[in-house]
Amino acid sequence: MAFPAAGPVAAAPPDKKVGKILQVESSMDDGLLRAVNDLPVDAVLVVDTPDGAGPLVWHQLMILQHLAHLISRPLVVPVPADIPPEELKALWEAGADGVIVEMDVAKTGELKGLRQAIDKLPRRSAHRHGHLEAMLPHAGGESRPAPPPDEEEEEEDE
Repeated sequence: MAFPAAGPVAAAPPDKKVGKILQVESSMDDGLLRAVNDLPVDAVLVVDTPDGAGPLVWHQLMILQHLAHLISRPLVVPVPADIPPEELKALWEAGADGVIVEMDVAKTGELKGLRQAIDKLPRRSAHRHGHLEAMLPHAGGESRPAPPPDEEEEEEDE
Protein backbone atom coordinates (compact mmCIF):
# COMPACT_ATOMS: atom_id res chain seq x y z
CA MET A 1 0.00 0.00 0.00
CA ALA A 2 1.25 3.47 -0.84
CA PHE A 3 0.85 6.32 1.63
CA PRO A 4 1.45 10.06 1.19
CA ALA A 5 4.08 11.56 3.48
CA ALA A 6 1.45 13.92 4.89
CA GLY A 7 -0.96 11.02 5.56
CA PRO A 8 -1.76 9.59 9.01
CA VAL A 9 0.50 6.85 10.32
CA ALA A 10 -2.56 5.01 11.65
CA ALA A 11 -3.71 4.47 8.05
CA ALA A 12 -0.89 1.96 7.52
CA PRO A 13 -2.08 -1.59 8.15
CA PRO A 14 -0.44 -3.30 11.13
CA ASP A 15 -0.14 -6.49 9.08
CA LYS A 16 3.55 -7.06 8.36
CA LYS A 17 2.67 -9.03 5.22
CA VAL A 18 1.47 -5.84 3.52
CA GLY A 19 4.29 -3.79 1.99
CA LYS A 20 4.36 -0.13 2.88
CA ILE A 21 5.42 2.38 0.23
CA LEU A 22 5.93 5.99 1.28
CA GLN A 23 5.22 8.65 -1.33
CA VAL A 24 7.76 11.48 -1.35
CA GLU A 25 8.37 14.53 -3.48
CA SER A 26 11.83 15.36 -4.72
CA SER A 27 11.44 18.92 -3.41
CA MET A 28 11.52 17.70 0.20
CA ASP A 29 14.45 18.76 2.35
CA ASP A 30 17.45 16.43 2.17
CA GLY A 31 17.26 15.80 5.92
CA LEU A 32 13.66 14.64 5.62
CA LEU A 33 14.52 12.40 2.70
CA ARG A 34 17.38 10.81 4.70
CA ALA A 35 14.97 10.29 7.61
CA VAL A 36 12.98 7.90 5.41
CA ASN A 37 15.81 5.39 5.88
CA ASP A 38 14.84 4.95 9.54
CA LEU A 39 11.08 4.64 8.99
CA PRO A 40 9.26 1.27 8.86
CA VAL A 41 8.59 1.43 5.12
CA ASP A 42 9.60 -1.03 2.43
CA ALA A 43 10.02 1.32 -0.53
CA VAL A 44 9.71 4.94 -1.62
CA LEU A 45 7.52 6.18 -4.47
CA VAL A 46 8.81 9.38 -6.04
CA VAL A 47 5.57 11.01 -7.09
CA ASP A 48 6.86 14.01 -9.02
CA THR A 49 9.49 12.65 -11.43
CA PRO A 50 9.40 11.59 -14.20
CA ASP A 51 5.93 12.75 -15.03
CA GLY A 52 5.42 10.82 -18.24
CA ALA A 53 4.06 13.91 -19.98
CA GLY A 54 6.97 13.98 -22.39
CA PRO A 55 10.37 12.54 -23.02
CA LEU A 56 12.68 11.98 -20.07
CA VAL A 57 14.98 14.96 -19.50
CA TRP A 58 18.38 15.21 -17.83
CA HIS A 59 16.97 17.22 -14.93
CA GLN A 60 14.68 14.32 -14.01
CA LEU A 61 17.66 11.96 -14.02
CA MET A 62 19.63 14.36 -11.83
CA ILE A 63 16.80 14.48 -9.31
CA LEU A 64 16.45 10.71 -9.26
CA GLN A 65 20.21 10.24 -8.86
CA HIS A 66 20.18 12.69 -5.95
CA LEU A 67 17.34 10.82 -4.27
CA ALA A 68 19.10 7.49 -4.80
CA HIS A 69 22.11 8.86 -2.93
CA LEU A 70 19.97 10.00 0.00
CA ILE A 71 17.48 7.15 0.36
CA SER A 72 18.55 3.56 0.97
CA ARG A 73 15.07 2.12 0.44
CA PRO A 74 14.13 0.89 -3.05
CA LEU A 75 12.99 3.79 -5.24
CA VAL A 76 9.89 3.40 -7.41
CA VAL A 77 9.02 5.92 -10.11
CA PRO A 78 5.87 6.35 -12.18
CA VAL A 79 6.37 5.85 -15.92
CA PRO A 80 4.13 5.61 -18.95
CA ALA A 81 3.48 2.04 -20.14
CA ASP A 82 5.08 2.85 -23.49
CA ILE A 83 8.33 4.23 -22.06
CA PRO A 84 11.17 3.74 -24.54
CA PRO A 85 13.76 1.12 -23.45
CA GLU A 86 16.51 3.77 -23.54
CA GLU A 87 14.64 5.91 -21.02
CA LEU A 88 13.91 2.91 -18.82
CA LYS A 89 17.62 2.04 -18.82
CA ALA A 90 18.52 5.64 -17.95
CA LEU A 91 16.12 5.56 -14.98
CA TRP A 92 17.62 2.25 -13.85
CA GLU A 93 21.16 3.61 -14.07
CA ALA A 94 20.14 6.76 -12.16
CA GLY A 95 18.88 4.67 -9.24
CA ALA A 96 15.27 3.63 -9.85
CA ASP A 97 14.61 0.16 -8.47
CA GLY A 98 11.08 -0.21 -9.79
CA VAL A 99 8.40 1.43 -11.86
CA ILE A 100 4.69 1.89 -11.46
CA VAL A 101 2.46 2.14 -14.50
CA GLU A 102 -1.07 3.42 -14.78
CA MET A 103 -2.70 1.62 -17.68
CA ASP A 104 -5.86 0.76 -19.42
CA VAL A 105 -6.82 -2.92 -19.10
CA ALA A 106 -7.29 -3.03 -22.87
CA LYS A 107 -3.62 -2.18 -23.43
CA THR A 108 -1.99 -5.17 -21.73
CA GLY A 109 0.37 -5.57 -24.70
CA GLU A 110 2.21 -2.44 -23.56
CA LEU A 111 2.79 -4.08 -20.18
CA LYS A 112 4.31 -7.12 -21.89
CA GLY A 113 6.72 -4.86 -23.81
CA LEU A 114 7.66 -3.05 -20.61
CA ARG A 115 8.35 -6.36 -18.88
CA GLN A 116 10.64 -7.42 -21.73
CA ALA A 117 12.52 -4.11 -21.54
CA ILE A 118 12.96 -4.57 -17.77
CA ASP A 119 14.27 -8.10 -18.27
CA LYS A 120 16.95 -6.76 -20.63
CA LEU A 121 18.35 -4.29 -18.08
CA PRO A 122 21.88 -5.07 -16.86
CA ARG A 123 22.49 -6.14 -13.29
CA ARG A 124 23.22 -3.31 -10.91
CA SER A 125 26.38 -3.34 -8.83
CA ALA A 126 25.97 -4.16 -5.14
CA HIS A 127 27.29 -0.84 -3.88
CA ARG A 128 24.03 1.07 -4.61
CA HIS A 129 22.27 0.81 -1.24
CA GLY A 130 23.73 1.37 2.19
CA HIS A 131 27.40 1.47 1.34
CA LEU A 132 28.10 5.17 1.44
CA GLU A 133 31.43 6.21 2.86
CA ALA A 134 32.42 9.55 4.28
CA MET A 135 35.05 11.41 2.34
CA LEU A 136 37.05 13.81 4.48
CA PRO A 137 39.08 16.66 3.02
CA HIS A 138 42.81 16.53 3.59
CA ALA A 139 45.88 18.50 2.64
CA GLY A 140 47.90 17.43 -0.40
CA GLY A 141 50.75 15.86 1.58
CA GLU A 142 51.46 14.48 4.99
CA SER A 143 52.44 16.99 7.63
CA ARG A 144 55.41 16.01 9.72
CA PRO A 145 56.50 17.66 12.92
CA ALA A 146 59.62 19.76 12.60
CA PRO A 147 62.74 17.83 13.60
CA PRO A 148 64.28 18.80 16.94
CA PRO A 149 67.27 21.11 16.64
CA ASP A 150 70.65 19.43 16.62
CA GLU A 151 72.68 19.82 19.80
CA GLU A 152 75.76 20.60 17.74
CA GLU A 153 74.10 23.65 16.17
CA GLU A 154 73.17 24.99 19.62
CA GLU A 155 76.78 24.58 20.85
CA GLU A 156 78.17 26.50 17.86
CA ASP A 157 75.87 29.44 18.58
CA GLU A 158 77.16 29.84 22.16
